[in-house]
Amino acid sequence: MENGWNICTTPVGWSLFIEESFYWTFPFWFAKIRSISWSVFALLASVGVAILWLKAAAWVGLTEANHFPSVFPLANYYAFFIGIFLFFVDLQKWNLKIPPFILDFCALTGFVGIFYLDRIAGTFALIPLFVSASCPQTLFGKLTRMKWLGSFGVCCYSIYLLHPIVTIVTAGRRVELLRYTHLTDKPIELQLVVWFTCFSILSLTVGLISFEFIEKPFVRLGRKVTRGFTKSI
Repeated sequence: MENGWNICTTPVGWSLFIEESFYWTFPFWFAKIRSISWSVFALLASVGVAILWLKAAAWVGLTEANHFPSVFPLANYYAFFIGIFLFFVDLQKWNLKIPPFILDFCALTGFVGIFYLDRIAGTFALIPLFVSASCPQTLFGKLTRMKWLGSFGVCCYSIYLLHPIVTIVTAGRRVELLRYTHLTDKPIELQLVVWFTCFSILSLTVGLISFEFIEKPFVRLGRKVTRGFTKSI
């Protein structure tokens, strides 16, 4: 059976479909969720829906052989409600009451935890990382405020869309790079760090080009169309 992660025309198409389908209903949630308590209720409900969907999928015989249950929208909407919950939480006030090193410790622990937890629990484990990054006094807060790292944030969507292409194009180049830099006999950890650095720089370059010449023009076009539609009504 064909792998569900790779059946899309665009390799990341399954997640784009989840995003867009959630945005169709976002005006409803925007109107209904107006407080932290309601965001918590919506978050818990979305987790319940995800769990029920996965159980129902298994009950009717839909297995993870092609990952269909996991990539289906109902199994992933809770991640958006986590974002809505964080939006309603005044993170800065929380950060002032919690020592920065505690936030960093929780963030690092949560990050490690994602490698040992299931998808739902692993997603929740990233919450401390977002909280820590929102505080300028923490290590993660300082890292996320570094100007050169901000470049990745500017074109992150373009990087997300195009990184499969970059991965395919560079698939056979790692050995050549390591041979050229005389790192083939060095520890694998060093080789991976060097390759990841080169891959990140290339992804950033491609992302910035796409952002400047494709994404930004379409954003301007979208704003122009929206303004014209608004005036017409």
